[in-house]
Amino acid sequence: AYFLLERLSDAILDFQKSFELNGNFSQAYVHLGYARYKSALTQQSPSLVEKSIKTFEDALEKFPNSADAASLYAQILQDQQQLQKADELFDKAISIHPNFPSYYVHKGVLQVQLKQDIEAGIKLVEKALEIDHKCDFAYETLATVEVQRGNVDKGIEMFEKALNLARSESDLAHTLSLLIAAQTQIKVGKNLGVSPMMPF
Repeated sequence: AYFLLERLSDAILDFQKSFELNGNFSQAYVHLGYARYKSALTQQSPSLVEKSIKTFEDALEKFPNSADAASLYAQILQDQQQLQKADELFDKAISIHPNFPSYYVHKGVLQVQLKQDIEAGIKLVEKALEIDHKCDFAYETLATVEVQRGNVDKGIEMFEKALNLARSESDLAHTLSLLIAAQTQIKVGKNLGVSPMMPF
């Protein structure tokens, strides 16, 4: 709960305590590493970023069958622009837990970053929606792609679907900000006669 509310210091303490109570609790250890990474970014500390990355290297050794460890480490590597290694780890997460939609969405976004392959990215996001038609992250990602391609009305429709399915206040706020940005770009585009663009 703390992590969703972005109370990172409280989350770190909770995950530490959980792992101390049960050293086989892989999710506590993995989420401890991810919370440490987010905290390191907030503090703008390269040394703490490195420490959190080391936590994930340890996690993959301790828990080789943890899809969460592979996926969250992949997200960190993606954030750090280590895209090829991130792609391999998303594949590992999918092989361990093939019915978890978010893994496909993350891998889809990565295909655009790594290979500029939008079609491959969309196919993976659509696969996520086949698994879970209520995956707000998938709709938000497709919406961003559609707006970027100039299909603004379709993009807004997808943002609205994501908005209705948002699972937390922070997800709701994030998706709402993207929807407002898309709507604003339509107005600006009409006034200036240019196509809207959003970062993917």
